[in-house]
Amino acid sequence: MKQLLTFLLLLSSLISKSQNVGIGIPNPLYKLDVWSPESFVARFNGAANMYLAIYETNVYRGYIGSFAGSPEDVDFGTGFGNATGKVHLTIQGTPMLTVNSTGSIDITNELTRTSKTGTANLLPIAYGNVSSTGFANTGSGNFTVSHTSTGFYEITITGENYQFQQYITVVTPIGTIAPIIAATGSGAGKLQVSTYNITGADTDSNFHFVVYKP
Repeated sequence: MKQLLTFLLLLSSLISKSQNVGIGIPNPLYKLDVWSPESFVARFNGAANMYLAIYETNVYRGYIGSFAGSPEDVDFGTGFGNATGKVHLTIQGTPMLTVNSTGSIDITNELTRTSKTGTANLLPIAYGNVSSTGFANTGSGNFTVSHTSTGFYEITITGENYQFQQYITVVTPIGTIAPIIAATGSGAGKLQVSTYNITGADTDSNFHFVVYKP
């Protein structure tokens, strides 16, 4: 009887009037509120392929654990039955990096690599294949092309105020019969591409381009 009373007193000290459970805290604010003066707060231990399931209104969404892959791997993602769910990395509740259900990765901002190049971006901000008439055959999808005169093209890159001093640009003309020369410049925030034949005459030409922003 004494042990039962002790247990009930302990239980009442853990559960607040609002049905919140506190561990290490006298007035829990949430359904489970844990506080510890130590940096190692909790441990979850299970057999092989262990995981913690995440449910939302009784619907299984995903898990965190060591379920898939090799035994030493750690997983976080959607679970069986969630065929359309995505996995987000967020900043202040806003998705910044998303892995969708097909495995594609969407990134909200720039993808940079800070290794031997420091903070310089190793990935292009735009690239494309342009026809001699100024039609964008294929590419990164974030640009438009205007063919304003013979051998002269203007490329507008979404979100960029292009100035030739601030970008690294490679243009490769496509000449099937005679050599074609290409030159680049800028104006009104656009990449300008001029194409010539070997005599220096303006000539329409197909070309590829790649633009980097250090």
